[in-house]
Amino acid sequence: MMENFFISFNAVAPLASYIAIGIIIKKLKIVDDDFLKRLNAVIFNGFFPIIMFSNVYNTDFSASADPAVVAFNVSFTLIFTLVLFLTVPRFIKSRATCGAFIQGAYRSNIVLFGIPLTISLFGQDHVGMISVSITFITPLYNILAVILLEYFRGAGADIKVLVKNIFKNPLIRGAIAGIIFNLLNIPAPEFFQTVVKNVANSSTIFALIVLGGSLKFASMGSNLKLIILNSFLRLIAAPALAVGIAYMLGLRGMELFTTLIIMGTPVAAASYAMAQNMESDYELAAQMVATTTVLSVFTMFIAIMVFFTFNLV
Repeated sequence: MMENFFISFNAVAPLASYIAIGIIIKKLKIVDDDFLKRLNAVIFNGFFPIIMFSNVYNTDFSASADPAVVAFNVSFTLIFTLVLFLTVPRFIKSRATCGAFIQGAYRSNIVLFGIPLTISLFGQDHVGMISVSITFITPLYNILAVILLEYFRGAGADIKVLVKNIFKNPLIRGAIAGIIFNLLNIPAPEFFQTVVKNVANSSTIFALIVLGGSLKFASMGSNLKLIILNSFLRLIAAPALAVGIAYMLGLRGMELFTTLIIMGTPVAAASYAMAQNMESDYELAAQMVATTTVLSVFTMFIAIMVFFTFNLV
């Protein structure tokens, strides 16, 4: 039992450490708000489009591996997001807060949390299914975030303005470039793949450090209800509902565990960078990332225990 707890802890500890580094260097006045905001802009406008291009470019759209897992998780994400889109504005009146909250509820940290956790539990040989799923889910997360944040930024029901602003977004441009290179089968040099990999690794670390330095603890009291609700949706409701439905549909073993990893991991660090650069409630976004990251140690521990107790994997 304790072994599973420490596996969950070790998956979360690096993420929490990067956030803590950000808090410390801000407290020591090594960086200020202006520097953090400019660095965040570099991550969003420079790093994220490269990662988005790589995700789409390296996606094998004809892959036959795990079609049921990919189809289910893509479908669940779309339906879950649609339900949030239709219901959240009924009790959150601020449009900026609506966008940040919805993004934080559906968007999980699969790569930094899910892959290390899977390797710790099952070894490197069992990470393939999650990796295939990530190539489809991550671009979907980004595209949905751009659409939602742009909609709640002010474009609203003006479809022309909304579409125009969506296509001006750096992540969407990166995705379009990736689609073109993918469909035309244009080879990417090996050095480029290395650069992209290094950019991807560093951007997430920097995003978490910036997030830590930007955390506004004073406003957490006023946002407490939303933070608690978001934590419940992200860490309990979404994975419980998704895993339950997937089980009823016949997914078992690593297929079912992949669904847990996609739906049950904490809010993605990228949600903060996108919220700040798209004029959303970035303070709430940062607080949701930090809170769910810490709480996920316990929720994932319980989920792992349930999986092993009932021989679900």
